Amino acid sequence: MKHQTGPGAATSPPAAHDVPRAPARTGGTAAALVRGAAVPLGACFVALLGLTAYTATGAAGAPPAEISVTRARVFLPTNPDATAAFFVITNTGKSPDTLESVTSPQLGTGQLARTVVEDGAGVMELLAGVEVPPGRTVTLTPGGVDVMITIPPALKLGQKITLDLGFVASGTVRVQAVVVRPGA
Repeated sequence: MKHQTGPGAATSPPAAHDVPRAPARTGGTAAALVRGAAVPLGACFVALLGLTAYTATGAAGAPPAEISVTRARVFLPTNPDATAAFFVITNTGKSPDTLESVTSPQLGTGQLARTVVEDGAGVMELLAGVEVPPGRTVTLTPGGVDVMITIPPALKLGQKITLDLGFVASGTVRVQAVVVRPGA
């Protein structure tokens, strides 16, 4: 077919790319939008819960502290007002930990303290905690850091005493202490 120009001229049919189309649907119902977003939002929520649980268990970050306690002993009281407990804490882990409490079914609550010299006299200074650095050992000793026990019950040499040591990261570590003479 010939192509003519001008008024009244015959023209060939338009090419397929020139054919006007119906406008694309850009909108949708709210329900369709919610359905479309539900799967990605659900996946994000599940991932967030998993990460929260992973972090809360201590699995994330630095490896945990690994605490062991040895040589636990309680002095046989020399007076009815007080005695003291001593032990050796070792942290073989990669993170620090802090001893923050000591309790005992037989002795009640102990108080972390250290001896400081003021005006030539030894005075007990209360402590909120005792840090145990990674890869280190901390020894509680007379004249240094110890656990003060006020108004102890009657104790006998060789008696076993349960001590529950509360650590910030490691939780409770239960040990058996033996009653010994002061200086032992």
